[in-house]
Amino acid sequence: MSGPVPQPPQPLHGQAGGPEAGASPPAIRSSRDVKERLGQAVARAAGELAQQLGRDPLPPQLAARAAAIEVPREEAFGDFASSAALALGGYLRRPPREVAEQLAAALRQHQELPV
Repeated sequence: MSGPVPQPPQPLHGQAGGPEAGASPPAIRSSRDVKERLGQAVARAAGELAQQLGRDPLPPQLAARAAAIEVPREEAFGDFASSAALALGGYLRRPPREVAEQLAAALRQHQELPV
């Protein structure tokens, strides 16, 4: 009796055999990887939104709050959640709902995020 053959881990960027510069990001290995990438994408989108609105770059504390991704307690609320729109609304001088819509539109454009 033989079981499934374990697959070797995929190389990461910068490692021998890893993707070349400009290639797609490394494969997602866990929900922790997803949370990290999603948080980075939200923070990047928040910074871009601030720039589009003519605001100063996000203060580090605000960028960190924007990057904070959580797993909701109830499955009905989705796989991941962020309070970025609430945190950014005052700084951007926009209603949180508008900020959320703009962040969501920007995130749809990020190819490194699984959809």
